[in-house]
Amino acid sequence: MSSVLLDLEVRSVLIIHLSSRQLSLKLDILSDFFADLENWKKNWRHLSAEDERQLYLLVSETLAGSGKVAEAQLFLIKYLATFRETDPGLDTPVTVALAVKGVIGAVREPLNALRSASDLLSLPAVKRLASDPAHKAVHELLEIFCFGKLADLTEYEDRNPGVLEANGVGREKAFRDMRLLSLSLLAAEYEEIPYEAVSATLQVPHEDVESWVVEAITARLLEAKMDQEQEVVMVTRASHRHFSHQNWLRLQEKLHVWRQNVSSLLVSLREKKGARTQASRVQESQQYVRSSHSN
Repeated sequence: MSSVLLDLEVRSVLIIHLSSRQLSLKLDILSDFFADLENWKKNWRHLSAEDERQLYLLVSETLAGSGKVAEAQLFLIKYLATFRETDPGLDTPVTVALAVKGVIGAVREPLNALRSASDLLSLPAVKRLASDPAHKAVHELLEIFCFGKLADLTEYEDRNPGVLEANGVGREKAFRDMRLLSLSLLAAEYEEIPYEAVSATLQVPHEDVESWVVEAITARLLEAKMDQEQEVVMVTRASHRHFSHQNWLRLQEKLHVWRQNVSSLLVSLREKKGARTQASRVQESQQYVRSSHSN
């Protein structure tokens, strides 16, 4: 990409001259630019807040139109993040509609955006949805995918029939994703999980437990081994959708235990080393005595 294209001309081309359709035709040329947009933006000293906002939205719409859904979602979140609590454009129909779009995008692909989904909840444009009667249910749905378990989604669907389908969220995939997220949350809470607990939490037959664990491992939501004889899942790592204060306390406790174990190991190694040194000295002494007698 030429140096001219990477400077002010890119800014004007993106914001003023090109439509989304034209950008789609040039997506291959601009894909590297999109990936490094934040760095290029630093060189645009007079980029206004509105220009920045429209830039993010234009890139998001272009990527979405080209089938790059995950990348489009990231730029949509960047767009929503430009709004502050006091921003006069926060409550416009366009902003509200895009906030709903961002929420639904996170709910459709929760496994690809574990942390960004919870970050989305902190944005003023999204928080406003919680007090909007027309979109309160959508906001609650995001909360469930950020913090809840399968039972919460089941109860939500009973209270809000048809909400998933009305927002383009496939029910089967949503429940599959929530089962995997529920298993990940369970693994974050316990290092050893009986098959029965997995079966009850995921609401699946006992014989399907191992296949769900394998699927969660494949999705990189956790690392674990299964003791088929004892029917226990032994967890070594689990992904957190939201790192809460309790998570920090649990991590602190694990680090404390780890330090104690390391200290005990070092003491044991020193003791063994001292015992070997003493044994070596005794052996040398005995050899010296035997050598003296033989002479």
